[in-house]
Amino acid sequence: MTVAEKIPIAAGRSVWLETIETLFDEVETWASAHGWATQRRSKEFGDEFAPDKYIVPILEINPPSQRKMQPYADSLVLEPVMFNPQTGIQRIDFYVWPTMYRVRLIRRVDQDDWIIKTESSINWPLPWNEATFVQIAEEFLSA
Repeated sequence: MTVAEKIPIAAGRSVWLETIETLFDEVETWASAHGWATQRRSKEFGDEFAPDKYIVPILEINPPSQRKMQPYADSLVLEPVMFNPQTGIQRIDFYVWPTMYRVRLIRRVDQDDWIIKTESSINWPLPWNEATFVQIAEEFLSA
């Protein structure tokens, strides 16, 4: 049985939105533990798999800057990018604004763990968890 057979396309959007909410709740907890402010925004979402547009959240994380003149010079962002209901593949980009350095968080709806990929499609050697989130965030902010 394929993922598409397990999850009807009509139900795919609600699964996708629940996945986003779960990930963002987790990251907000991690960010808060490090004293980083978070803010949710929203955007209209649609791609070749979702021709009808709908609203998805975006999570912005604002760690205090080391620069005295710019208390929040860089923002970390988690942004939903793609959900393919036929394959069950979900993608959320984790990047720093304004430089746009990024990694991709990818998973299938029938898996629990996110796979982290660089822009070169190389798998990150560590699993997605709080320590990895902090490590990537600090790398982004120091670049």
